Amino acid sequence: MSEVVISNEHAPRGQFLRDYLYLDIEKVRSIAGQLEFGVPEEFRETDATMRKRSLGWEKFVSGSNESTEERYLQRSVVDSLFPELEAALEDGWLVDITEEFGAGVDKFSAIKSIRPEGSIFRLTAPGVLFDFEYFADTLSSFSAAAGGFEDFTKLMLADDGDSGDSLKRPSQKRPPKAVRIENSSRYRSIPADATAEDYIEEFEAADGTSPALFRSMARLTRGISRPGMTLIVESSADEDALVLAARFQQNRRYFDADSATVAARYGLSKQNWTIIGTIGHYTQSVEDVKLLNQLMNARGSVDSKGNFSRKYFIDTVSSLIQSFGAFGLSDIPQHPGISVIPIAVYRSFSRNP
Repeated sequence: MSEVVISNEHAPRGQFLRDYLYLDIEKVRSIAGQLEFGVPEEFRETDATMRKRSLGWEKFVSGSNESTEERYLQRSVVDSLFPELEAALEDGWLVDITEEFGAGVDKFSAIKSIRPEGSIFRLTAPGVLFDFEYFADTLSSFSAAAGGFEDFTKLMLADDGDSGDSLKRPSQKRPPKAVRIENSSRYRSIPADATAEDYIEEFEAADGTSPALFRSMARLTRGISRPGMTLIVESSADEDALVLAARFQQNRRYFDADSATVAARYGLSKQNWTIIGTIGHYTQSVEDVKLLNQLMNARGSVDSKGNFSRKYFIDTVSSLIQSFGAFGLSDIPQHPGISVIPIAVYRSFSRNP
């Protein structure tokens, strides 16, 4: 895996291009509207002049002169509005946290102080794309290929054996030799409510891989990650690195392909991405979550009058979900981590010298 160095160096505005992976144009329009900033999506200007002359009592001699001029301008919101909006946000609205993020967990508190939840940030750092559905499909495809290769090899060996017998005894005719294919259960029917692990086909275990192992991996991933693409960014390769997770919504600008296509285009190795978005929330430590759970469990879901309290119950369930996240069992980053709402994700490149 190639190593990518975190850098917050940005070329001057207009001297680099953006290769967009994701762009939430609705959020871009919303922010631009609140700033009373934007460019026209469509502009029309028409200038028409008409002259008419007549001569005589019956106006038998007449003439006319018409002139029409129309100018039409249409600008792409995606390609022109966002770069200008990004530059405008740098005037006190957007803060680049690349340097603080690269420092790791020691700057976690500093990031929380300069970028509270809901504020806009920019980060350029190496990240990887992950999608549970793509991972499960890859395991299923591998199992199908492995099982198919086994069947193909056995059939080819059986055909070679029949060819050798026919050369020795050309006049002898016999029915085709039946080939017994083991693990024929790989052709089982898949139920309508099948889960990811149901699509793992049977094949002969080898080199530490087996259908049972693949099913357990698919089941575990299905439990801790929901379908959908996520960009995972780490400050370093250390165990206590700072982690940022940006989860993408489907059917956004430039992000209209399936997970397999996205993986084929951008790969699964670390590479530099620039993320502009808002801070969703900061994760809590395991100790803080445990303390919160103890308080919620001690209070329970019943108020002082002995009646069921909906508010207390929701607080208890919420603390339980937070504990799942603290132990890495839900689809949020572990502590120390940042969950963000991406507005734009892109790679940038400068003009050749």
